[in-house]
Amino acid sequence: MLYNVHYFMGRTVKFADKTADKVASTLRQPIPRPYENSLISRLLNRQIKSAMHCLLRNLTREVLEELEKDLKTRSKAVWATSFCVISIICICMEDVQVAINGLIMDMKVNSSESDIPSSKECIETCRKLDDILFEHAIRLFHGIYKTQKAPSTHRNDHMYNPIRDGARIDFKEDLDQESADLVNDVRKILRDHGEHPSSGEILS
Repeated sequence: MLYNVHYFMGRTVKFADKTADKVASTLRQPIPRPYENSLISRLLNRQIKSAMHCLLRNLTREVLEELEKDLKTRSKAVWATSFCVISIICICMEDVQVAINGLIMDMKVNSSESDIPSSKECIETCRKLDDILFEHAIRLFHGIYKTQKAPSTHRNDHMYNPIRDGARIDFKEDLDQESADLVNDVRKILRDHGEHPSSGEILS
């Protein structure tokens, strides 16, 4: 849901073909040429995006709060879910960074305002997302599951890195087949598209 809202915020809302034809037939045409079917209402876009922005703020807060609760349990059962949530948050962060850069470029070209942020300020803002939010999430995740430790035979190490070491079903830890399948799907994606072709070299 969080990713879907971010994806929507980066798109322009257009009328459907039937709706566009109906709207165009009621509009005054200032020039003697037909309107295109892909009519865009700036007011409608702003109203919808404003509502979605409020939804996005609340949804982001809920996602981060639920992620924090799950990580506090230190349970292996929520490892896969937490990994996917953090990955989605990273995608959303990248979307925000792209949007920030696009906004600055648009303001420089089309805006008459004098206090347009500089490219340096834009880069610093984007880096804050990496240095604060992303870095915090990675440190927290690795710290809880000790994923950066090498495999060990000692049970007291509490090291858990199923992407590197493989997913195992353990009903005592509430690790069922669905959890194992999810981790194996992630491993396959990293193996097929990652920099390291060997699954043994993959670190989460």
